[in-house]
Amino acid sequence: MAIDINGLTTNSANSTRGRSSESVKGSTASADTSSAQTGSESSRDSVSLSPEARVLNKLADKINESPEVDADKVSRLQSAIANGEYQPESLSIADKMLKLDDQL
Repeated sequence: MAIDINGLTTNSANSTRGRSSESVKGSTASADTSSAQTGSESSRDSVSLSPEARVLNKLADKINESPEVDADKVSRLQSAIANGEYQPESLSIADKMLKLDDQL
């Protein structure tokens, strides 16, 4: 992924903050064509992501795609509670709470 930052001044950078990324992309594309039309060759700055950052981006995408709540599990628990079949193990819950507290 490369970002063209040539030709940006403080005023033009501030004016693009309120616009959407699509309009900013359009403005950089028009800047590219105008510099190509003048025939001036300019250097390009680029940004590349490390392999770790790419993995983190993929994980973030998977997290964003997954539902926040497991609807099937919630349904099973609701019916078990309604039927009086749900009996949590208080010692196990207390043990897990203590382990969580130790991690903090």
